[in-house]
Amino acid sequence: MPSVKLDYKEISSLRKERKLYERGPNLFSDLYEVCRSTLEGGYVTKERAEKLLSFLRTNDKVTSIFPNSLLYKILDFVCTEGNWSSENEELLLSFIGGFYLDFSLEDQTVVGIELGVTPDHDIETKPLITADHPELIKPPDIQFTLSDFINNEGAFSSIARELLFDQAPEHINFQKYFVGFTGNFDSYTRKMCFEQIRKHGGVPSDPGYFTDYFFIARSAVDKNAISNQFAAAMYFRRLYGKPLIFTEEIWNKILRAQSDEERKDT
Repeated sequence: MPSVKLDYKEISSLRKERKLYERGPNLFSDLYEVCRSTLEGGYVTKERAEKLLSFLRTNDKVTSIFPNSLLYKILDFVCTEGNWSSENEELLLSFIGGFYLDFSLEDQTVVGIELGVTPDHDIETKPLITADHPELIKPPDIQFTLSDFINNEGAFSSIARELLFDQAPEHINFQKYFVGFTGNFDSYTRKMCFEQIRKHGGVPSDPGYFTDYFFIARSAVDKNAISNQFAAAMYFRRLYGKPLIFTEEIWNKILRAQSDEERKDT
């Protein structure tokens, strides 16, 4: 069965209506510089780790986004009195080196594909920030990816699974919002998902800096699968604060709530 296609004229029209022509402030750049200082010379000390922890404590908007939320928990743990050790130092070196200083390298962490709309409404596909910073310090022999970490049985792997996704607000309104999906949903085909979004005034979309919400299928979550679409959504979430990323369970909950409201109105 052919996959359902997005309507790029529809996407372009709403982007113009909402004046979404440019990306917002980059939430990653300041954190990147602090992380780079933390690992200067290819090693980390407790004093440097504490400075990075202090930065995260005073920047709630940055800290709430994965993997920054996980970095905060790791730092809070290893910087607690009595927890600093060579093993935990290596954990920080691997985590910061892989999730931050290797962020611009293809196939690392949340680097994906940016899908944009060109003036003639064709899809333009281009790689994201490859080799922008050739002077980066990369710790030797570290190959660290999101999949490796999520599938690892280490102390923080279960926490990582929880922090990957955003907590849904009490009510979500899709009216004039961009919404994306990835994976095979249990109760809804992709066409049905798109129909629900349009029914409530929203527009189905690929993950991008203008996307508001992104939903991940339960099957992908259970398998710890990181698709290109999921990776792209996390990339934009990390840099620009959105899209908010939810599981299929949240999608079902939202639809049930909307259905209940519609019944009350009839």
